[in-house]
Amino acid sequence: MVDIVSTGFVKAAPRQLPAATSKDGVATPSVAAVNVESIKSLPKLVSLANELAEQGPPIDFAKIAQVRQAIALGTYRVSPDAIAEGIMRFAGKAAG
Repeated sequence: MVDIVSTGFVKAAPRQLPAATSKDGVATPSVAAVNVESIKSLPKLVSLANELAEQGPPIDFAKIAQVRQAIALGTYRVSPDAIAEGIMRFAGKAAG
């Protein structure tokens, strides 16, 4: 895993950037200012990503046991409609 902090990407001192002014006269941070803020939080995000990767995906061992038992007993039923609905739900989330 690459440590972003030690590579020098985050070592530059933050600089003050001018704010942009919207049509209604309200000062808003420029895109560059937002990017500087994003870079400041990058080490925290990398650390969090590493922690989550070490934990692995959540596993429902009780559900696995139920499915295994149903397969062993011959009572496990495949529902093509439920599978299709799940695929469509997933595809809808991925596209949106």
